[in-house]
Amino acid sequence: MPSPRWKTPRQIGRSLWLRARHHGRALGECILIGLVATPAGLAFARIGIPVPWLLGPLFAGLLMALATRRPWRVPRSVHTVAQALMGVAFGLRLPPDVFGIIGPRLPAMALLVLVTALLSIGNGFLLWRWARIDPATGFLGSIPGAAGSIVAVSGDLGADARLVAVLQYLRVLLVAFVTPFAVQHLAPLIAGSNSPVVPVPEPASFQAWHLVAIPILGLVGLGLGRVLHLPAGMFMGPFVVTTLGTLSGLRIAFPGWLFAGALASVGAAIGTQFDWALISRLGRVLVIQTSLVMLLMLAAAGLGYAFSLVTDVPLVTAFLGSTPGGMDAMIAVSIELGADPPFVMAMQMIRFFLLLVTGPWVARWLAGRFGGRRADAKNA
Repeated sequence: MPSPRWKTPRQIGRSLWLRARHHGRALGECILIGLVATPAGLAFARIGIPVPWLLGPLFAGLLMALATRRPWRVPRSVHTVAQALMGVAFGLRLPPDVFGIIGPRLPAMALLVLVTALLSIGNGFLLWRWARIDPATGFLGSIPGAAGSIVAVSGDLGADARLVAVLQYLRVLLVAFVTPFAVQHLAPLIAGSNSPVVPVPEPASFQAWHLVAIPILGLVGLGLGRVLHLPAGMFMGPFVVTTLGTLSGLRIAFPGWLFAGALASVGAAIGTQFDWALISRLGRVLVIQTSLVMLLMLAAAGLGYAFSLVTDVPLVTAFLGSTPGGMDAMIAVSIELGADPPFVMAMQMIRFFLLLVTGPWVARWLAGRFGGRRADAKNA
């Protein structure tokens, strides 16, 4: 049996030096990305662009990568922490009494979610056929609601996170700007369908122990995701653990600055991976996705109308609750038009929850069935 080969002090020193240089370079890149991403997030927030702390760093990282003509790397550990924090944050957003608000309308709501999911799959299929985007990327880019979380986990599911971000936030922007305008002009025609305003439940007040509970939820969730081999386990594990806690009555306030930091990390990580080859493909993708989103909004309006017919939900409330995303904007519009904000939130959140739980499984199946990134690379 050969004796083990021992490293000389010089070899050990060189190994430590190379490792330290590698980590130092990664830390330096991370700091530089942060210095570029933070002002972009502040600027986007000042302008009033939706989801500024994801889109601002994403745009800054994109310009950074295109200007230097090379990708930049956000450390894997930072990406893991950001996904876990986002999982906890989204789990805490679910109202504890969400199923009580929906009540006997849950079967109709489940059917609405199922039809929405099928429309999303159809949207992804058309993107695959017309824009040459692989099915997993097309599907994840078409899921309505939870755009930030979908973008965060898309890379782990075999999709192209860059294209998922473009597709998701193009939809968010269109929904946020078009739907309020359309509803406000249609509201006089259906004014009799308004319901009394019900105040949106107040969020939990922040306490110091919340900063201890949040990382605990994240760590437990990461462990659960690894043990159960959940798709996108870095997000899904913390999300599932926190959601179970929320439904059990757990009330924790998630600090806005912490959520902004998690979004900025995800946005910068995606933006720095853009290159000129991808940019050259975006023109065709944007035109096709814009047309598909407008059709999806019309379909959502039809679903909302059908939902209001089979339930006692007023038409404006049903329409705002069925829109493909833009939950914050829809809640604000529902308050202005005298609809039912908690019910709009409940409709949006149940769809968000069900699609977020089932979406990663479908995306992973599509990636395995059709080749995921390999198909995208082949078509590039």
